Amino acid sequence: MKRARQLVATVLAAAALVVTAAPGGPPSIADLTWNPIFGTTSAPLANGAVWAITVDGDDVYVGGAFTDFAGIAAADRIAKWNGATQAWVALAADGVTDGPIISGTVYNIAVDAGVVYVGGSYTVDTGANDCNNLATFTASTSAWSGFGTCPGSQLIDPSKTVYTVEKIPGGPLYVGGNFLDANGDTNYDYGVYGTYSGSAWTWSGLGDDGAGGPALSAFVSNVVAHPDGGVLVVGNFGSAGGVAGGDSLARFDSTQTPNWFAQDTPAVSFYGALNTGTQLFVSGWQSAYLRTGGNSWRALCATELGTASATWGSLATTSSGLLLVGGNGLYACDTTAGGSATLVPNGGTVRALASYGGGTIVGSSTVTGGGTDYIAVLGDVVLPSTNNNSRQATDMIVLLITLTAFTALAGTQLLRRA
Repeated sequence: MKRARQLVATVLAAAALVVTAAPGGPPSIADLTWNPIFGTTSAPLANGAVWAITVDGDDVYVGGAFTDFAGIAAADRIAKWNGATQAWVALAADGVTDGPIISGTVYNIAVDAGVVYVGGSYTVDTGANDCNNLATFTASTSAWSGFGTCPGSQLIDPSKTVYTVEKIPGGPLYVGGNFLDANGDTNYDYGVYGTYSGSAWTWSGLGDDGAGGPALSAFVSNVVAHPDGGVLVVGNFGSAGGVAGGDSLARFDSTQTPNWFAQDTPAVSFYGALNTGTQLFVSGWQSAYLRTGGNSWRALCATELGTASATWGSLATTSSGLLLVGGNGLYACDTTAGGSATLVPNGGTVRALASYGGGTIVGSSTVTGGGTDYIAVLGDVVLPSTNNNSRQATDMIVLLITLTAFTALAGTQLLRRA
């Protein structure tokens, strides 16, 4: 029985060494090694900035200011990793020899039910007319479409920029940016949402300021679904919906009255927002925050992220539970109370982060990952049909250690009962 107890202790200690970090001090980033983005052959995939990375199941969409992504002539400013075929492809009809997005930059991508929603500052050739800054690509028809009548009467003023698009699955599409008078309505400033009937879109503003004016006073940089309903809106506005304290970060819920809710964060500009399904994070000027419940938030890794003139606009979580914060560099942040952050070398100026296959895809407006590409992978990505991967082997070792520990523990309990 003594030997069984010793075995349990030894195995559990080994498991702890595998799955936990040493307490205290900055978090370890030993497992966060740089790798080329999958699908890379001999040349960099992106020849310009990558501003958007969106994961939809096994597929990955990237957007930015690049042309001919992965050497594909029609993959200008947007491209897709097809998880089923494990190949990069253009968002264009077969046979197209040049990209439909003919100029500009893609800043944000959302996907729902086979439709890709694309925001930015760009011009796209839909085949009939040129549309600007907000458009969709429908996979089933390989067709691009704008919103409103292109080019003269579009939903968003073509001279303005769409920074964010958030599509609630089966629900509204939220659009945010630096625009005014969306859909020709003087109250639809900086943010709108639309619902689709199956044949037409109906657009609404994000409430008002309590006195009949626009709800928002300055740009919206990001929108994500909120666990309590509605969406979390981040940007550089003050008193959203006329609510005191609704500065740069507030929750909007069209089903409630009032429909804006202030958050207990400082009145600084916010740029990034991430809903992991279990946690809600935001980042911005010299800061990142974790929602602790209700309208309450806790500052994260304040010493490292609070450096002078630093802005943080991209977020992702790692398989080991760290929060990656990108902007003026790249930090791995321990999100526990009092946690600190470790600088990830060679991050560049990070513009986009997305968790995928156990690793993190990093997009930058400078070369990243210590190579010559504007996109790279941090950690080991396990592609859907890849076998004998080192990460899978590590996971199997951890699983075997854990199973052995529980088996030994069960044996000890049986000996005790005997």
